[in-house]
Amino acid sequence: MAARLGDHTGASVLLVGTGRHDERSDLPDVAAVSRTLVDLREMYVERCGLPRSAVTVVHDPANVEAFGQAVAEAAESAEGLLLVHYVGHGLVAEDGTLHLATAGSVSRGDRVRFTALPYDVLRACVAGSAAGARIVVLDCCYSGLAVASGTLGPDRADAVTGLARIAGALVLTATGGSTPALAPQGDRHTAFSGALLRLLTTGLPGGPPVFTLDEVHRQLVLSLTAAGLPKPRRALSGDLGGLVVADNPAWTPAEAASPPDAPRDPGHDTRPDCPYKGLDAFTQDDERLFFGRDRLVTELLTRLRECAMDGRPLAVLGPSGAGKSSVLGAGLLPALVQGRLRVAGSAWWPRRVVTPTGDPVGVLAAVVEELTGTPAEQAAARLRADPGSFGTLLLTGRQERLVLVVDQFEELFNEGASEADRLVFVRALVTATGGGSPAPTALVVLCVRADFYDRCAAFPELAPALENRPLTVRAMRQEEVRDAITKPAAVVGRRVDPDLVEVLLNDLGEGGWDTGEGWYEPGRLPLLSYALSETWERGAGAALSVADYLRTGGISRALSDRADEALDSLDEAGRDCARRLLLRLVHLDEDTVPTRRRLHRDRLLASLPDPAAAQAVLDAFGAARLITQDGADSHATVQIVHDALLREWHVLRGWLKGDQAGLLLEHRLLDDAERWAARDREPGLLYDGAPLAAAEHWAAADPDRVPGLPPVAQEFLAAGTRRRRRRRRVRNLVTTALALLLVATATAGGLAYQQRREALREARASAARSMVSKAELLRDSDPRLALQLGAAAHRLDPDNPATRASLHETLTTSRYAASLDGFGDEPTAVALSPDGRTLAAATADGRLRFWDVTRAARPKLLKKAWARGTAGARTAGGAVSALAWRPDGKFLAAGGPREMTLWDTSDRRAPKPRSPLSGFGTPVVALAWSADGTRLAMATLHVTLLIDLDDPRVYIGLRHESEPYDLPRLALSPDGDLLVTGDGDDSVQLWDVTGTKAVRRGPPLPPVSTEEAPVTAVALSSDGGTLAVGTRAGEVGFWSVRNRRAPERLYPRYSSYVGLADQVTGLAFADGDTRLVIASQDGTVQLAQVSGSGFERTDRPLVHGAAVTSVSVAARRDLAVTGGADGRVVLWDMSDRGLPRPAGAPLAGHHPRSTVGHLSLGGSLLASSADDGKVLVWDVSARARPQALPPVVYRRGTDVSAPPGSALSPDGRRLATSGGTDSTQVVLWRAGRGSFRAEGAPLTGHRSRLQTFAWSPDGRRLVTGDAEGVVIVWRVSGSGAPVRTATLKHPRGAFDAVFSASGRRLATIGGDGKVSLWDMSGETGRPRGLGGVDSGQMGNRRSSMALSPDGRLLAVGHTSASFSLWDVTDPARARRLARTDVGHIGPVGAIAFSPDGSRVATGSVDGALVLWDVTDRSRPRRIGPALYSRRIGFPLSMLFLPGGRRLAVQGISSVDLWDLSEVASPGADLLPEACARLGGASLDRAAWKAHAGETAYVTTCRGADG
Repeated sequence: MAARLGDHTGASVLLVGTGRHDERSDLPDVAAVSRTLVDLREMYVERCGLPRSAVTVVHDPANVEAFGQAVAEAAESAEGLLLVHYVGHGLVAEDGTLHLATAGSVSRGDRVRFTALPYDVLRACVAGSAAGARIVVLDCCYSGLAVASGTLGPDRADAVTGLARIAGALVLTATGGSTPALAPQGDRHTAFSGALLRLLTTGLPGGPPVFTLDEVHRQLVLSLTAAGLPKPRRALSGDLGGLVVADNPAWTPAEAASPPDAPRDPGHDTRPDCPYKGLDAFTQDDERLFFGRDRLVTELLTRLRECAMDGRPLAVLGPSGAGKSSVLGAGLLPALVQGRLRVAGSAWWPRRVVTPTGDPVGVLAAVVEELTGTPAEQAAARLRADPGSFGTLLLTGRQERLVLVVDQFEELFNEGASEADRLVFVRALVTATGGGSPAPTALVVLCVRADFYDRCAAFPELAPALENRPLTVRAMRQEEVRDAITKPAAVVGRRVDPDLVEVLLNDLGEGGWDTGEGWYEPGRLPLLSYALSETWERGAGAALSVADYLRTGGISRALSDRADEALDSLDEAGRDCARRLLLRLVHLDEDTVPTRRRLHRDRLLASLPDPAAAQAVLDAFGAARLITQDGADSHATVQIVHDALLREWHVLRGWLKGDQAGLLLEHRLLDDAERWAARDREPGLLYDGAPLAAAEHWAAADPDRVPGLPPVAQEFLAAGTRRRRRRRRVRNLVTTALALLLVATATAGGLAYQQRREALREARASAARSMVSKAELLRDSDPRLALQLGAAAHRLDPDNPATRASLHETLTTSRYAASLDGFGDEPTAVALSPDGRTLAAATADGRLRFWDVTRAARPKLLKKAWARGTAGARTAGGAVSALAWRPDGKFLAAGGPREMTLWDTSDRRAPKPRSPLSGFGTPVVALAWSADGTRLAMATLHVTLLIDLDDPRVYIGLRHESEPYDLPRLALSPDGDLLVTGDGDDSVQLWDVTGTKAVRRGPPLPPVSTEEAPVTAVALSSDGGTLAVGTRAGEVGFWSVRNRRAPERLYPRYSSYVGLADQVTGLAFADGDTRLVIASQDGTVQLAQVSGSGFERTDRPLVHGAAVTSVSVAARRDLAVTGGADGRVVLWDMSDRGLPRPAGAPLAGHHPRSTVGHLSLGGSLLASSADDGKVLVWDVSARARPQALPPVVYRRGTDVSAPPGSALSPDGRRLATSGGTDSTQVVLWRAGRGSFRAEGAPLTGHRSRLQTFAWSPDGRRLVTGDAEGVVIVWRVSGSGAPVRTATLKHPRGAFDAVFSASGRRLATIGGDGKVSLWDMSGETGRPRGLGGVDSGQMGNRRSSMALSPDGRLLAVGHTSASFSLWDVTDPARARRLARTDVGHIGPVGAIAFSPDGSRVATGSVDGALVLWDVTDRSRPRRIGPALYSRRIGFPLSMLFLPGGRRLAVQGISSVDLWDLSEVASPGADLLPEACARLGGASLDRAAWKAHAGETAYVTTCRGADG
């Protein structure tokens, strides 16, 4: 039997409380303390079984002596048990130590130490007691200091936590180290002790029969945090946690057969089965338990009825976790049986639910076999030969239509199906619905995860389903969620406590329910279902209670806690195997978020090093209902139960985040190895070239990787390596033979020499390709090596467009400048001097180094700066926690363990320390200067000071409390009059410090984060007008503090800057306050563009590679520095050299509500049309500000139903627009006297609104296209009316038309996504069809297309945030060269070629503009990061101006011009720039051999050390 608190003989219990204070004290009285002590005594006696004589109560000890005497006497008299329970004020002395208040305690300065009992005294008395069990309960402010190891640094950690390390000791505290305890006004008890009293006196229904110390702590955490109160803390040693404190008075014997947290025996459990599905989807059998979706099911039936008539599939879209599968399984299918579709005979139609799996054709064949008896193998063969035969196969021997629900349609892309089978599957489904078949034979419903929409849109056959009102599964209304919670329990005869319903609604919506709709985050729905199923398992009464729910950990923790339990049940080897196994069950893709994948169990076990351990993992996670296994024997499949586990379980999320690129490569390697083995080890499937180099580099990065691969993968990799070696030997033999032949046969010498040169050239090219592949893999993780490899590859093979383009991408997308290694310890602070020439870096070992970074690529240690002649200057007593340069650069402030030292850096080669300001007691953790350098703000853990350096005795002080992991943050305005502080909670305070005291500027600023997240960084702009605040939740908020009495939240549309994976560790404004540098613990530094209208993250962060602990930006130089947990300091080039720059302010004039537009160029004129009915015209011949001409108003008012249309003739003398009152007519305008005037009668021939205009380069032909797809070619001569010479037709509308530079080719694109190419060189002027491209781009108003000047290359923008390049040299045999993800959100709505065809510009609807080098046509590469201009919104149209040095981009209401003059031309030599970045450092010979093999060594940066 477990030991009980009341069983101890010789027990001594001391209850001390200070609630009333005398005239000596400045502390407020707390009336609840006295009542709490009285009730605690009764609790310990009546509920815990302790003798009344053993309990001593001390009310309001008069002084430290009286308090200490009571503690000492209790400790001396204790034999079996010593328990000290204190209630009252907790105080923190200036040295950071915890003190317990007496009646006469004073909270100011050093008087705390003499008027309150130091916790160290209590600790020593308790630790010295002879009692076998020792318990301390502290119900006071800042009590967490008693259990927070390291709170005051290494020298205090032993003293503070020594008690907890003595066997048989427990310390339980009401709060954390920086948090006040609470005594709500009017309550009988303090918050913490009151919760303890309620737990032990009233009990916990459905709880355990007894409360141990462990269970008491757990329940207090759950109940107090659920009520929004501080979280209790605990320190424990030995097995004291199992000590029974009291019986649970709410426990009943009926519960004894099934403890709440134990699995129930089905044979003895009389309760009904759980009505909640957890993470499983509802099926047709669960109809009676499915509630809350009546409205959606009704809408689903309406849409499906329309599809039955239209002959198209119905697409059901929604995010992961929205409940799509459940709506179809338990909502739609039962409704069909009930005849609610209201289509004759539909109630008797057969219904099937399938998922694509890795063999989608086999899935359809199995359906055919089940329904008609046709053998599956025969059906599959016929489907592959003719996908349209699916409908015919379904009609074999039957008449009725089939209702086919394709659930988890995304499996088509992530289960390994071939491209051919995917196409067969899609075409078979579409034709069976009536799309192209004689009669519909199936009603098809496609259930698609929303983030796979773009992948589906690539199939033209799915356009009707995706574009014509797909059904989106949205979040449920509040009343619907209420039904989903309460009604399933009612079905089986139980109820849900109304209080629990409110708690669940609040937790699901995170307090954000709206009284109207009440939307929540849809992906949280599975967590609610899982929490309900877990609550059911823990509850045994007639009603599910809040207590049952709290024991699960709640919505946010139930799933994660169950996964933790499953993982913890395994040994160390099993946990490592679990990591490998679970990652194998995740599908990784560059384009979408990770998703679960289904694998055959045998295949999965064979892919892991230890199949027995893997089976144990499957058993553990299967028992926890986190992995499902379907089928039996060789057909058994395994799958993670829901994608929610990937999002919510922090362990799996961390594994995925750790090395996603490496995991993706490993998954591909394993899949390719299995495919190789399945095809009898076909040599053609082995890796070669870049894929082999990438796999070998991945394997070499960790010596444990290859041994951890399954045998087949090791053999696959080894076979590829052996084949490459054989080829090299053959090549070397050929080379040798040729050399011998050259010597032996003089007459054949010339040929042999040529062949040898060719062999050497091929060897160099092969090595260059391998280096390019590795460089692109390393670009983020090791930018220096990536740059060295890229430069070496370009040196080896300079004529290859791929090596140059790859190097150009590295130079323009990486800001890496240099690394400083070898610190031997983690950098604790870094700071760049204002001029950017000197770097100061401090490390945790107490060293401070100064570096000359005038040449950023070659930093030099300033050795004369070391005071003691060692490698570093050691500070007094410990690490430097903060560094700040005075704005003139002549002094550096360094915050030490208990002091602040000023370093005189007027001679930067010999910095000298001045006498430190000391006596702070705790480390100086933050520093900030005023602009004139006369005031310095500094923060310690408990005090913020503003010092006048002319007289350090004059200062302003502020008290605060912070813990080591929630350090205080501060910023000082340039004028030194505004101080900003963040004290470790989620608020920020502004202080007026113009006088001798700090005065609050209003209440604290509202929290940045939606969740409670401490402030971890603050920064003020250089003009003091903008404040940025970063939090532990990875968010950044902005405020305008120009009016310091009324700060204003900036960017109301963007409540916070979200996107970091971990907490913000540093902030700094740069580039004239137009850029914010955001350092994060996730190892990255984000660069956010800041303007008056908003802020935007750039698409490529700086990747330090480990948690960034500090960041600094030079005030007067484009240089930044980061210090990381990996012991490295990295310099970053913040300049935009070689990148596009804005060329002046936007060209404005369109209506601000314009939504579509088009640009055209004619001679020196640029024209912009929009749906406001105006064409704006500018003369752009000069590089100075373009000159505006009078606008052409061709229609009055804004009419979005009439898209804009206009085009300037090549000479700029004519303009074509749609008609003013009739948008089907073409109006021509002629330039004259500085403006355009309409000429002639409008041209007729179109019957729907015009959408596109294009002039031939010679200006003699005009092409117009309309919404019905009619394209007319007009011959336009110098005089006389234009004549229609040809009419072309595009299905579903004509959206764009463009001529090649020669005018011999015309490209048009229609709403069906097909691009047609026409020969326009005929004398008759009639186009001749040449063929075309099925781009997969479904037509809409933002479809985009561009033709290269030579007419041989076609670029098409896609809705899937990508663009493709097509070789249309022979249009009849057009082939796709590349499809490139632009890395942004939404369709590519604008695209253009440069005049020389070497570049492509793309614009996405998220406002991103990206420039691409397409000289290597098989792989476009970026030129610099994405460009944003919130001044114009998202790009609608773009074109390069003559010469290609400027790019015009039309936005919503204006046009932006970008200067491209600094972007390197295609023929520019990039090696000088690369070598300058590297400081002249080529790859050394060892690195060359590792990456280039036997290829002869070449010095990349000539004239420098290799």
